[in-house]
Amino acid sequence: MTSRPDVAGSPDSVAGSVTWLTLGQAAKHVGVAERTLRRWADAGRLTAYSTPGGHRRFRVTDVEAFLESARSSPDTEHKSQVLLIDDDERRRASVAYVFEADGCDVCEAARAKDVFDAVDAAPPDLILMNVAVDGIDGIELLCRLRDAHGLEAVSVVMFTGAGPGHDASRARVAPPQPAGLIEAARRVLGAVPASAA
Repeated sequence: MTSRPDVAGSPDSVAGSVTWLTLGQAAKHVGVAERTLRRWADAGRLTAYSTPGGHRRFRVTDVEAFLESARSSPDTEHKSQVLLIDDDERRRASVAYVFEADGCDVCEAARAKDVFDAVDAAPPDLILMNVAVDGIDGIELLCRLRDAHGLEAVSVVMFTGAGPGHDASRARVAPPQPAGLIEAARRVLGAVPASAA
């Protein structure tokens, strides 16, 4: 449930220092999609306030307390969230199996239209994606995803099954074999065992 901010003047600042965040600002600060933060506020996990115009505002102190609680909670072990975007079912299955065995939660998307729902369901720590999925350029898809969900800080490993002439100037890509993808993604996640380093 939301209530109105109990501050005078602008809900965004008090005495020159920022004390309130908009929904978009709070979502970026926490590192989740706006829809996810909205759901958390509706469920009472994070206190939200409503302006006279009906817009949500979040106190910085509440957001920081929420993050600190999530970090220090002993009964919630953080699992890395991996979003795997690839239309090759066999490669997806191979890669997903390894990361699940590593203790990660893996969300798969075979088509571009499924990617946005996947991010809503579980904001990723890593996006592992084919450069071309479902006929859409992967770099364009990634830009749309970042614009829509504020995922600028999320690491991305891109790969392609195309030959060497496939627009290699636009992105550095990993080899398409599952072993190469897994090695690159583990490096990004910091999940390579010490003995294998």
